[in-house]
Amino acid sequence: MVEKSQANKRVFLVIAQGALREQMMLAYGEAGYEVVSAPSMERARPLAGDDFSLIVADSQLPDGEGVELLARAFNTPVYFRCESPAERLRLKSAGAAGFTHAERPLPCLQPDPVLDDENLGISGNSEAVRRLRESVRRVASSDGRLLLYGPTGSGKEAVIKALHALGERRHGPLITVNAAAVPAGLIDSELFGHKAGAFTDATGDRVGRFVDADGGILVLDQVCDLPLSQQARLLRVLETGIVVPLGGEPLSVDVRIIATSHEPLELKVEQGSFRADLYHRLAVHLIEVPALAERLEDMDALIADLAPSLAGNRALSRRLRLQDWPGNVRQLMHFLERLHLLRRPGEALMPLVEAELERRPGASASAGPWLALPLSELVNRRVAASLPADEELPEELYKEVLAEMERGLFSLVLERVGGKQLRAAKHLGINRNTLHKKLKSLGMLPK
Repeated sequence: MVEKSQANKRVFLVIAQGALREQMMLAYGEAGYEVVSAPSMERARPLAGDDFSLIVADSQLPDGEGVELLARAFNTPVYFRCESPAERLRLKSAGAAGFTHAERPLPCLQPDPVLDDENLGISGNSEAVRRLRESVRRVASSDGRLLLYGPTGSGKEAVIKALHALGERRHGPLITVNAAAVPAGLIDSELFGHKAGAFTDATGDRVGRFVDADGGILVLDQVCDLPLSQQARLLRVLETGIVVPLGGEPLSVDVRIIATSHEPLELKVEQGSFRADLYHRLAVHLIEVPALAERLEDMDALIADLAPSLAGNRALSRRLRLQDWPGNVRQLMHFLERLHLLRRPGEALMPLVEAELERRPGASASAGPWLALPLSELVNRRVAASLPADEELPEELYKEVLAEMERGLFSLVLERVGGKQLRAAKHLGINRNTLHKKLKSLGMLPK
């Protein structure tokens, strides 16, 4: 999707429906665009050749077809309001930049992603990281599918952001689906959408992630965990570019696919748990993200990026390079966050570092083995840091602290399960209604 320079920030709307046209004019105006509009081809023809950032038009207008704008608009990207798969294929062949739909009617409102030209948001200067950045620059402008392999916590998210920011789809959406977090029975609905009544709990229409990502990038995170039954449907979409919502009509989509895996898919293919034909469809390009163990020389840069207050401490950097980091950059980030949180003003750093490293192999008996430090101590230090000894204790301190703990815990669990309250409640060991009430009282329900 080639975008024209948006320095002029002008958009031309050729929309027949008056109410929708006014809604879109208001939205683009609030985003800083100068808006020109027309309700018909007759009114649009003399304006289409002007200098616009983009044109959004109905594919069918009362007095003509929107495809005519492609010849009149020269190098201006034209997006069409069109739901027919056959019509979309025809318009795409004629040069359409993309399509809009009811859930995302306003393309290209996103600002240019901010990205450091030198390091692409990927910290470090080791040979492994230099090769990684070179690979990112090489494939970013391609529209080919990409398989991104790297162990858990190695920094695949930063690579994806760089690919999005550097690519020709940078103004389009960047949508991520975690295949491991979606229940097997709901993956079809998550990816392809459904119509009301398609199954028992389908009380309304749902737009799938493929349609959400139309014109942009769809990240299939941990695609290695996708069940074989869904792999076949995914393969068909990759071959045809057409999705079929459950109970709905076929719809063509234009997305770039980036798949990620924490383990080599070739092994999954050999084991028979991943389709060889799907693997070859996904691995048009392949990028490997190195584990932290392969780039320990980047420790100084990582500390400066993840914890600026600790930057330049050579003793800290030397000590952390000697440590094993099975959770990679993400584990290092969490460790540095704990140091920043627990360190009292004026407290020596290295004794605290050693104490925290000693806690890593196991936690106290009262805390689970999955905790890296006793939660009681963390709460004690966090509250003490917020309440100077010479100040009076506030009223309802218990409620305030408990609310913050619940907010953090609920946020983490909901993120891990893709926002599914039923699954979150199961993992938390509480009733779904109880969780819903707590989320509402904490102001955490989506608006």
